[in-house]
Amino acid sequence: MKIGILFGGNSLEHEISIVSAYSLQKKLSDAYEIEMLYIDLNNNLFNANRVSLKNFKDNNLKKLKRVRFSQGGFNKTKLDCMLLALHGENGEDGVGASLCRFYNIAFVGSDCFASSIAIDKYKSYRYLSRYKVPMINTRLYKCDDYVDKVEITKFPIIIKPLNGGSSIGIAVCKNKEEFDSKIRDVFQISKEVIIQPYLDNILEYNLALYENGYSKLERIDKKDEIFSFDNKYNESFKLMHQSIDDDYLIDEFKTIARRVYDLLGCSGIIRIDFFLIDNKIYVNEVNILPGGLAMYLFDDFKSVIHECIIEAIRKRRPVYTKGNFLSKCRINK
Repeated sequence: MKIGILFGGNSLEHEISIVSAYSLQKKLSDAYEIEMLYIDLNNNLFNANRVSLKNFKDNNLKKLKRVRFSQGGFNKTKLDCMLLALHGENGEDGVGASLCRFYNIAFVGSDCFASSIAIDKYKSYRYLSRYKVPMINTRLYKCDDYVDKVEITKFPIIIKPLNGGSSIGIAVCKNKEEFDSKIRDVFQISKEVIIQPYLDNILEYNLALYENGYSKLERIDKKDEIFSFDNKYNESFKLMHQSIDDDYLIDEFKTIARRVYDLLGCSGIIRIDFFLIDNKIYVNEVNILPGGLAMYLFDDFKSVIHECIIEAIRKRRPVYTKGNFLSKCRINK
């Protein structure tokens, strides 16, 4: 089976996407024929089969081969399925799914609606809250509103870019002075930010799921006030997670996770980040395209991804052929 891995893209998370894609390649290369498809910062598409992760690190990209999407794949190569490893805007927001749908390529991942809602932290908060999913209170501010309208009366708070992932741009503000300073930095990343209360004595959990099952539930042992970008990518990630064996607690998380999955209409693998506060579970964030497709949370990731690939192929829409409507029309010259 020939599988494409689509990565890169014009996003702040461009380099994270590269790492994610090569993690998938390493994990799956003995099970599938892999085609590495890289989108550069100018949205040009390349075949990266002859380029390694080290080549990207060293900026030695001479072996990239320019290609173009075509029906069912790229150039003259047909793909059985595409794995999306695009993170952040211009990818995770539904653009990657739209590309695959337009070129009739089966893909593992959610469609445009689920993706566009999930990546927008405020829209997902409003949408899921409407259906009584427990969420942390969230407020939205735009860059143009900042000078006159942002009024914070209670600290500490957390500020986040509206559409950011991978913990990029998240900051804790303990007072008005810190807020005035840090929100300017966040506005450099996003023209809209969300503000949430900073809560003490919380436990953070990760759970991934797909159409037919769940990963193990893991608790994050964070070292800082928040689970930051450095925690995620510059430290020993596995050592910061602890598996949970409490069956009742696991079932509670799974029930909420499945409700979120179904409400958004997700497909493929997603990861949900939870808070546990005073024995009550809250959804913190929905990761519609988690890094490495959350492979670290699954005991048998290869079996899971194979299930997802088969399901994606089953769901691929048929190619419509030319009808006979025009041949029956009477058209005046």
